[in-house]
Amino acid sequence: MIEFGINNLWRSDCEKEEIKSVQIWERKQLWLEEYEDHFGDLFVTEENTQVDNAYKRKPFHDNEENEEEENKPLVRNKSDWIPRPTKDKDLEETIKTLKTNSLTSNKNVKDNLTREEKTALQNLKSDKSIIIKEADKGNAVVIMDREYYRDSILNMLQDEMSYEVTDKKLDRQTSTMIKKLLKKHETELFKEEIDYISNSKFSESYFYGLPKIHKSEEISNAISEQNSEYIELLTPNDLKFRPIVGGPNSVTQNLSHFIDIVLKPLCREVPSFIRDDLDFLNHLPKTVNPNSELITFDIVSLYTNIPHDLGITAVKYWLENTENVIENRLTKEFILASLKLILERNIFYFNGTYYHQKKGTAMGTKMAPSYATLVLGYLEQLLYEKMSHKFKRADKYFKDSKIDETKIIETLKRELKISFNIVDEQQAVNSQELLINSSQDINNVRKSIISLWKRKLNERKQNFWNFLKSQNTVIIYETWLGKEMPVIPRKLRPKTIPGEHTDDINIRRENAIRNFEVEIKLFEK
Repeated sequence: MIEFGINNLWRSDCEKEEIKSVQIWERKQLWLEEYEDHFGDLFVTEENTQVDNAYKRKPFHDNEENEEEENKPLVRNKSDWIPRPTKDKDLEETIKTLKTNSLTSNKNVKDNLTREEKTALQNLKSDKSIIIKEADKGNAVVIMDREYYRDSILNMLQDEMSYEVTDKKLDRQTSTMIKKLLKKHETELFKEEIDYISNSKFSESYFYGLPKIHKSEEISNAISEQNSEYIELLTPNDLKFRPIVGGPNSVTQNLSHFIDIVLKPLCREVPSFIRDDLDFLNHLPKTVNPNSELITFDIVSLYTNIPHDLGITAVKYWLENTENVIENRLTKEFILASLKLILERNIFYFNGTYYHQKKGTAMGTKMAPSYATLVLGYLEQLLYEKMSHKFKRADKYFKDSKIDETKIIETLKRELKISFNIVDEQQAVNSQELLINSSQDINNVRKSIISLWKRKLNERKQNFWNFLKSQNTVIIYETWLGKEMPVIPRKLRPKTIPGEHTDDINIRRENAIRNFEVEIKLFEK
């Protein structure tokens, strides 16, 4: 019966398409026959084309596509529209048949679990004395004592700098604040966007933690000793948790989603921004020294340690220093006001108590990654400005130098950590606030790194001077690091393209030098 209905539907569609094609062909033929009546003496050939001004095509603009995108809402609620029944009897009969006859198979499906495994799984699900969580890293499953987990999370929430207990749930008050904000800026938003942000059912957010088993020394030792598929260790003292505020239906989640879409294009303006793994591969050089090592730095508890004032200042900086990135209809005031509301109205529930997050952003809200990226990009800009003022042209050589000596690498591997507390943007870039903590002799480490930098610096400078001398190039003299020595003007330095061959760099550098005119002295070694 179903096959018969589908065949009829297919046959009916084919007949309709055939009739439609014939009609289109007939209209084209009629247009060609009446061509002379419409256009008079105008004629069209392969070599020459004459078209009346009224018949000219509309000029094409490169930004037409962008303009069309700007005229569409960024977000909208899912449609609940159900199409009305059609006049096509075959189609309606097929739909009715599919509704009345179930497509699910009645065959018995063999379970992939044994009876003992199913019983064990059911016992774990019904055991209220334990809690099961996914590990933060490593794709492992962690079974913990419920009291141990509760006490660990409560210990995190006792941080008065970041959290405070609130007497009542404030979601309804937050919802009213969002509606007032949208009402104030309704001329900037589409009706669909206002409906998506304000007219949605919300529920309370909840707090939980993911165990960082990869950072626990006790767990690492237990893995080495037990050498088993599962590791048994009761209440490790050094186990930390990654705080997560789960709120897929929280009162600010839709607004956070909208702001995230707005902020994402700004992230591409951050010079150090890397989108994903594939983008990271594009930043690597084509050839890498076999002895090179990849050195990475991690920021501890980034999301929860960003002060609200610093975050808002960072987003404001990128809004003011970028052009044609954010849609023109959205004002800076609306974006910053929305961001402030999301940050300051983060309310969640844990163990029968409601909490308010006073500092940082919730790891779980949609806009958190984009927000953190812009904050770090802003701090980098301030740091670069301060470094360039202090060291002038030295930063060029530091960036191009590669630290791959075994001695320095081994020193860095011995848990060398650089940490600082962010209080405001000025303190964040103050080099005196950087504290180096290590069990090794820090002075020796610092001397080794400085010695390596100087050696690499001298090698690069000497190679560059030799190149200039071979080209009979003229340069100027400036004071650098307390000594008067030849320095290449900034305009002579072409920007390095990732993966570019050395010969291409030298050619571009040579062309830039030849085209640069300045008051100079002949180069003398």
